[in-house]
Amino acid sequence: MKIPKEFDVLATRFYADGLKHAKSEDEWITSRARGLDASEKAVVRSFLDDILEKNLTGIELRQIWHATNSDLLFPNDEHLRRFLSMIRDKLASSNGE
Repeated sequence: MKIPKEFDVLATRFYADGLKHAKSEDEWITSRARGLDASEKAVVRSFLDDILEKNLTGIELRQIWHATNSDLLFPNDEHLRRFLSMIRDKLASSNGE
C-alpha cells in the first residue's frame, strides 16, 4: 500500500515521549496537525478513512505506521487503531483546523 507523503509528514511529528509536552492525546494531535494545510489534511483524512474502513489487521496497521519516519511506538494494535481514528476524527472536525 502506498503511503501518502502527507501522512508520513504528519506521522513524523509524533515522536517518542512527545505526549509528555501536551495535556492530552487530543491536544497533541491538534498541535501536530496544525502545520498541515487544508489539502494535506484532506489527503491524510482520506488515507485514514481508507485504511480504517478496510478493517486492516493490527499487523497491517503497524506495517503502515512503521513505514513512516515516526519513532513513536504503541503498546498494542488497539492503541494504534484508536490513535489513527483520533487523528482522522480530529482532521474531520472543525477543531482539526
